Amino acid sequence: MNVDMDIYSILNFSFFGVAKDGSMHSGDLRNKSIYQPNAVQEPGPLLHPDVYSSWDFHILWGELEYIHEYPGNEPWQADALAKVKAQGFVKDGRGWKHEPTGIVGQMPIPLKKEGGAPGLIELADQKGVKVMASIGGWSMSKHFPEMAADPVKKERFLKDVDALLALGFHGIDIDWEYPGAGGMNFTGTEADFANFEQLMEDIRERIGPDRLLTAAFKAVPAALEASTGIA
Repeated sequence: MNVDMDIYSILNFSFFGVAKDGSMHSGDLRNKSIYQPNAVQEPGPLLHPDVYSSWDFHILWGELEYIHEYPGNEPWQADALAKVKAQGFVKDGRGWKHEPTGIVGQMPIPLKKEGGAPGLIELADQKGVKVMASIGGWSMSKHFPEMAADPVKKERFLKDVDALLALGFHGIDIDWEYPGAGGMNFTGTEADFANFEQLMEDIRERIGPDRLLTAAFKAVPAALEASTGIA
C-alpha cells in the first residue's frame, strides 16, 4: 500500500454510491450510464464481489491469498479449512460470506495473507490515521434525495453504515452533490435541506458520539445559506 500515513490525519475512501432502494454499493459497480435521462442505479454489493474485477478487497484488506473453493472435511483440506474459519468465512451458496462484516462475494475466497502487506485501514490504525467511508460524489448522488425522504430506504442505507463500520472505517463522510441544487441526472428540492439535516442526525445516532461524521458542501455562499440556514 503506497500511502505515506505520516503526512495524513484523515483519509477519505471515495466513493460508495447510493442505489435506488437506498442501499449502498461499491463505486466499481456504478452504472456507467447514470448521466443519461431516466437512468437509475441498481442495488449491488458494498464491495465488488469479484476480486479479479476490482481493487476493493486488495485496498481494504491488503495482500491476499485465494482459496478457489470452500474447503471440505477431507484431511488434505484441513489447513485451508482452518484458515478460512479463522478469518470468519462461511459458505454462502456458490460463494462465501464474511461473518464479521456480513460482506458476501464470489469465489475465490480472499484471505488476508499471513505476513502479507496490510490493507488501508490496518495501515492507518498503525499510524493513528482515521479512514472515512465517503458516500456519493458527483456521479453517485442521484438517489440521495429519495433515500433521505423515505424511512424504508433510509433504513437500508443505515444498515450499510453499520456494515462500513464493521469493515473498520472510523467514520462516515456524506458527499451528497447537492441538496436542493441537484446534480448529475437529478433535480433537488426544498425538502432536501430538512431531509439532509435529519439524515445526518440519524447517522450520528447510528454511529455514536465518538466516530467522525463529515460532509462536503457546495462552495457557493448562497447554496450554503440555503442548506444550513446560516446567512
